[in-house]
Amino acid sequence: DPAGPAPRPARVRRGAPGRAAPAGPPRPAAAAAAPQTPADGRAADGPAPTAPAATPALDLTTLPRAGFWLRMLALLIDVVLVGFALSLIGHHGTNGMLLLLAAYGAVMWKLRGTTVGGIICHLRVVRVDGLPVSWETAILRALGCFLSLLAAGLGFFWIAFDREHQAWHDKIAGTVVVLTPKTQGLV
Repeated sequence: DPAGPAPRPARVRRGAPGRAAPAGPPRPAAAAAAPQTPADGRAADGPAPTAPAATPALDLTTLPRAGFWLRMLALLIDVVLVGFALSLIGHHGTNGMLLLLAAYGAVMWKLRGTTVGGIICHLRVVRVDGLPVSWETAILRALGCFLSLLAAGLGFFWIAFDREHQAWHDKIAGTVVVLTPKTQGLV
């Protein structure tokens, strides 16, 4: 034949109709399934490791709401912690205690979504709209705590009677406190 050998028809891969594979010698099926050999020439043991399946993100707003007594236990832990920190620096009494407690809460709510007391009690502060707690939300919630405390603590007792277990400062800031699963890490 003066025109030369006829061109080879393109092979079609199985499982991919209509997609042509590049021409070339066919690969044996065993070679396609064989594990890759590392660069140092050692034989690979077993199939290549696969990445763990991604777990879907947990929608924290759907978790059960934390009740009054558990939230008060977490608050007590935080009060003792802040009081202890103040005593270490030589400050005794209640002057500045509430202000420092509010600042501690705001910083922890923004950075961790909870306080040390909340970590121990498996609580987390979340916004009702599902967005992350912003600095504005954390500060507004901390300032709202003063209002909750102002009326003889009625804003805190409100947790026990509210359908969503929200204190006044939660309602002001648009937050709820949820119980996190024991398997859900907070730190």
